[in-house]
This record gives sequence, C-alpha cells and structure tokens, in this order.
Amino acid sequence: MNWLSRKLHEILFILRFHDWQSKTAFFLVAIGYSMSQHSVPIADNLMAASSLFLLLCLYAASGYSLNQYFDRGVDKACGKHRDIGDFPIATARITIIVLLVIAFLFSLHFLFSGKFYVWILYWASIAAALAYSMPPLRLKERGYFGWISASLAQRVLPFVVIFEYFDVWTWISAGLCLLALMTGLRYIIVHQLEDYAADLKVGVETVATRIGPQQLRQFLFRYIVPLEIIYLVTLAIYMSLDNGVLLGGFTLFGLTLVAAFSNKRAGHETPELDLEKYEFLWGLYCIYWPVAMGFSLLMNDIAYFPFLIFVLLWASRWIKHDLQRLMRGFLLMTQQLKGE
Repeated sequence: MNWLSRKLHEILFILRFHDWQSKTAFFLVAIGYSMSQHSVPIADNLMAASSLFLLLCLYAASGYSLNQYFDRGVDKACGKHRDIGDFPIATARITIIVLLVIAFLFSLHFLFSGKFYVWILYWASIAAALAYSMPPLRLKERGYFGWISASLAQRVLPFVVIFEYFDVWTWISAGLCLLALMTGLRYIIVHQLEDYAADLKVGVETVATRIGPQQLRQFLFRYIVPLEIIYLVTLAIYMSLDNGVLLGGFTLFGLTLVAAFSNKRAGHETPELDLEKYEFLWGLYCIYWPVAMGFSLLMNDIAYFPFLIFVLLWASRWIKHDLQRLMRGFLLMTQQLKGE
C-alpha cells in the first residue's frame, strides 16, 4: 500500500492538476458563451461541453507535464524543489505517454463527429506546447517566438478549438480569442520575470535574460497591461449591454478590487493588485466571469443547471477564499472610514 500511495503521489504531481486547473476555468467562459449561441437541444449542448472540457483538461495536463519533463534538468540545476526530477524518470515518461495516448483516443471523438479541423487544431495546441520546451526547437529560448508559442498553446488555440467545435464565430468569440492572446502574453512575461534569476544562473536565454528585467517590466507596464485593461473593459461593456447577469459578475469583481485596496491600506499582501503577479485579474477570468456565464445560461433555461453546478464546483476552492478576502476588505474599509 505504501508503494501504491507513493506512486499515486508521484503521478498526481507529474500531472500538475493544481497548476492548470485555474487556467482551464477561463475556458468555461468560451464554452458557456458558445452554448448560448448554439441552436441545438440543451442536452446535446451539455454533452458537447462535457466531452470538450475533458479533452481540454487532458490537453492542459499534457502540456504542463511535458514542459516540466523537458525542464527537469534546468529546474534541478537552479535548485527548484519537488520538480519532476525528484521522481523516477521512468514514472514520468510512462505517465506522460499514457496521458497522450488517452488524449489521442478521446480526441478521435472530433473525427467521429465530423470535426476534422477541430482535431487538427487540438493537436496543433499540443504541438505548440511541445515546441515551447522540447529540444531542438525549444522556442522558450528563442526570444519572442517563446512568447508566441506559449500564448498560442496555453490560451489562444484552446479558445479557437472551442469556437470551432461549436461552430460559433461572432465578434464576441473573435474578441475573446484576442483577449486570450493578451492574457497569454502577460502571463509568459510574468513567468519569465519570476524565473529571471534562476534562468540567468543556469544559462537559459529568454527575453528577460536578454534585455534585462527592468526593460521587460517597463514593456509590461507601459503596453501589455494597459492594452489588456482597456480592451477587457471594452469587451465587458459590449457583452454586458444585453446581459445583466454578466454585468453583475463584472461589478462583483470590481468590488473585490475595492476590497483589495482596503487590504493594501491596512498593510496586507495584495497580489491581485500587483501588475507583476499571476493573481492580477485572475479572479475575473477564473471565478467571476465563468460563474456569471453559468448563471446567465441558467436564467435562459433551467436545464443549464448542471453547467452552473460544475462551474461552482470547479472554482469552489477559490470562491471561498475570495469571498473571505472580500468581506475582510470591506470590514477594514468600514473601520478606516470610521477612523477618519
């Protein structure tokens, strides 16, 4: 039993579930929007959404596991703890191969349902993830090509897969793909800034090590973040014009930012306000927007209740924490106002 427990622990770590769970939550926004525009029986919509989301989870697990596998030597050299190199490499190889085989078998669903282009796009996503970290291409170390491949693999191509699968291409679906590109670029820049010291130590060449963290921060703060915020607000207003539920979700997220400012004034750590952290805008993309999309579908038809329940369960471990932070912030704000 101890051996089995240890192997299970190794496999779960290799799969990196907690690393990619939050990333896939944003996919639920695209899936929810696609179902709202897809004129088929709701039961068919839910079945399609379930199978597609499972495939996207298999894709995310494959991408993160492969990246960790090919980076194991670098991670070990720079002293990262609990990387994949701490486990028998045979376990990692077998786990990744099994994962890819399962993903391939499930992806045949695209072919059987006549979605050949979706099948191509799905495996193009995995190819982009491989190209980012696997030698000899290893686009991670080829300047801006690394940014492009990471953004495509982690954000843009999965969104394209979703909209192509449901055959829902509107101005909003195209706009969500563009937003995915912006968030993907910001995430990879933040990632390279966080890894700057370790990459410099072991000789990994990225944009950050090439131009320096200060110049990269300036690029992030002057261009990437402002463009994302302006575009996000524009898209949110456009989507909310005929959808009050989404407006409520965006408004609630805005209140969390107000609470965060109160926490910051009280001296608490507020990574959600730090432009150089993954947590910036994370709550909107992974909690409030997907949940609002679930409630929006439910308002249109009670049969979408399973989708809402799934979104709530998927985001449950973050919702509780975020609500606690929200209440603490407003309590502090009330105390600050009384003090003044």
